[in-house]
Amino acid sequence: MSTVIRNKQIVVPTGAKPASPISAAIKVGSFLFISGQVGKDPKTGKVPGDKKEQIRLMFENVESLLKDAGAGMQHVVKTTVYLSDLKDREKYLNALWTEYFPKEAPTRTCVQAGLGEYIAEMDAITIIP
Repeated sequence: MSTVIRNKQIVVPTGAKPASPISAAIKVGSFLFISGQVGKDPKTGKVPGDKKEQIRLMFENVESLLKDAGAGMQHVVKTTVYLSDLKDREKYLNALWTEYFPKEAPTRTCVQAGLGEYIAEMDAITIIP
């Protein structure tokens, strides 16, 4: 038996080309669920070779979806970050984390995963103001 979710709104990233048959984000009531975002330029499809730049772009892609949905990084309550190598957590992820979440950081689960050409991927759950 399937249930229809009322007030379900798909958030389409501004200027991005969908890379897969999933929704980048879905807004339901006052929640926003963001699919895993990687460090890939949404306009060119290019992936930077530099680890720090790839993680920065991952954060910017999440931030862009939040903006499109009427929220900001301060509204994120839960994240899951997948790293191709957990050794990158301190040097790259944590170094940029405080830049994007300077106050009241969201919860985070961080796991190692096979990500192909990407070094990081992050999904998020957000409260829409």
